[in-house]
Amino acid sequence: MPFLIEIVPNNKRVLLFNTRATITQGLIQGQSVARMFKSLADAMGKSYHQAETLIRTETNHFHAEADTRAYDAAGVEEYEFVATLDSRTSEACASLDGKHFPIKEAKTGVNYPPMHPRCRSTTVEYDPEDAAD
Repeated sequence: MPFLIEIVPNNKRVLLFNTRATITQGLIQGQSVARMFKSLADAMGKSYHQAETLIRTETNHFHAEADTRAYDAAGVEEYEFVATLDSRTSEACASLDGKHFPIKEAKTGVNYPPMHPRCRSTTVEYDPEDAAD
């Protein structure tokens, strides 16, 4: 959980436990993300906005990790960074958009999402042969 401390710096263990428990239970029970935000906010005595930031960032992290494992299992050697380009896009994400990297060099927060709290970027498989077409 790379961005937890940046988002909410106090009580790391309690925060880690509550965030994991909230996301795990929420996914198992099919809860809406809004319900997960509220559950975490109530459990931690934090604002809804802080809880939303945590849940969104950490679920992005989980998805990105799953993508990395899927790429590896499928024998994909490179990925392309895909940023959501609009008025809210961070400089870090915009500068990486469209660039490709070896899967083995993927580093969360450096060249692989999430790059920062509330990051909306993702990755796709990069195939040099498809890119040439």
